[in-house]
Amino acid sequence: MELIEQSHNNQVSSKYLEQFWREHIKLKKESGLSGAAYCRQHQLISHQLYYWESKLRLPIKSESPFIAVKLDSHSIPFVSVAPLVLCSLELKNGQQLKIHDAAVLPLLISLLS
Repeated sequence: MELIEQSHNNQVSSKYLEQFWREHIKLKKESGLSGAAYCRQHQLISHQLYYWESKLRLPIKSESPFIAVKLDSHSIPFVSVAPLVLCSLELKNGQQLKIHDAAVLPLLISLLS
């Protein structure tokens, strides 16, 4: 019976801590103070604040690092001989990106670096 009570107390304690730190994180953001300054002002331990900020941080939806490229097949002139491939990238899924135009290489190099 004691084990069940202890488990219940731990859950209550962890929910209390989470709510406590959520409130302080919200107030810190609203204050505009740095984490260290806020902690000094409220007599909190800064590394605990940082720990809970990282623990409670929601996953940030980041935009894809890829750039959409739309090709207009009507603007590509017909070439009877296979054009010279200046650069070729093979992706993990087996797809290939072949660069035939030297004007595109600086852009490709800056994207890859």
